[in-house]
Amino acid sequence: MLIPIADVPRWYAERKPANTVAIHHGEDTLTWDQLERGANRRARALAAKGVKAGDFVAIGLPNSNLFFETTFAVWKLGATPTSLSWRLPRGEAAAVLEILQPALVVGGEADWNVPNQLPANFVPEGFSEEPLASPVARYWKAMTSGGSTGRPKVILDHQPAVVDTAAEPPLGIPFGVSLLNPGPLYHNAPFILSHSALFAGGCLTGLVKFDAEETLRLIEAERIQWVNFVPTTMHRIWALPEKVRTAYDLSSLKIVFHMAAPMPLWLKEKWIEWLGPERIWELYGGTERQGSTVISGVEWLSHRGSVRSARLPGCASSVKTATRLRRGRLARSTFFPVTGPAPHITILGLNPNGARTAGNRSAISEDWMRRAIFISVTG
Repeated sequence: MLIPIADVPRWYAERKPANTVAIHHGEDTLTWDQLERGANRRARALAAKGVKAGDFVAIGLPNSNLFFETTFAVWKLGATPTSLSWRLPRGEAAAVLEILQPALVVGGEADWNVPNQLPANFVPEGFSEEPLASPVARYWKAMTSGGSTGRPKVILDHQPAVVDTAAEPPLGIPFGVSLLNPGPLYHNAPFILSHSALFAGGCLTGLVKFDAEETLRLIEAERIQWVNFVPTTMHRIWALPEKVRTAYDLSSLKIVFHMAAPMPLWLKEKWIEWLGPERIWELYGGTERQGSTVISGVEWLSHRGSVRSARLPGCASSVKTATRLRRGRLARSTFFPVTGPAPHITILGLNPNGARTAGNRSAISEDWMRRAIFISVTG
């Protein structure tokens, strides 16, 4: 059933047993009912500050339950959230906010000097917690470009703020998932995956700040099924003393994804040896959604270093370049929208064109000739 994202907390509050936990960070927990009521209060507080349907709201908050109360509050007003690091220096924040032109900033540093701002610790006292009639935001999110250089960019995702409660969640996330988010919510992948867990009626366990051993403890304690890492965090976990790393029961894990940076071959091999290739998955792509690839650990063992073939609907990889290459030669990885400039995003702060690249260089294997493209990204 297709429902507004704004209605997700109430949808599950009405269908799950009372006091079912939706989100927790440390000892701080939120049930579905608490998330619904808290988001309603915050939505009314944001509306009192002038936020209306079609606006952008910049959220500069650390990982916390409050972060999710705020995103759902924004959606309840028909507005679009943009997540920023709450520690951004004034100049960097100003460059992004100049492009975004948000109606309100929640959190962030005091020296951002924005005309309309609520502090991170504001309490929406005196506002009703009753449900709102929520308009649907035109864009469900507007994230900044992670890891890019040059002029800041804001990527508007043209998917409206609705979710199909019966549709299969992305990337093997099961319905009712127990999902761990170890990454900062101002990055695109943690933002999407954490909310996807909630859209699927799951329980989200979040780390306020990454800690390698605490991550393993939470996987065991919360029977985590799905987690996404970056290579740096995987390295920090692997660097733990073996006695510590193997002391925790990780048998509940079904899928361990990694993305956002090139993965050292030796480190991926170690994780595959440790947890098994069936549980290790990799996604290659960017916030700009030029294209994406996914490869399983099983498949990777036959093509070490590969991220496999393009999978984003409507896009193709750099076919003309690839067919001219000999095996192992490097080329820039470029994704071409099949029917012209990508219709699923708008990039504020960038003049759009047809071909988009993440700036990586890749080697094409001979499997290209068998119509199975294996791309090895070198950074």
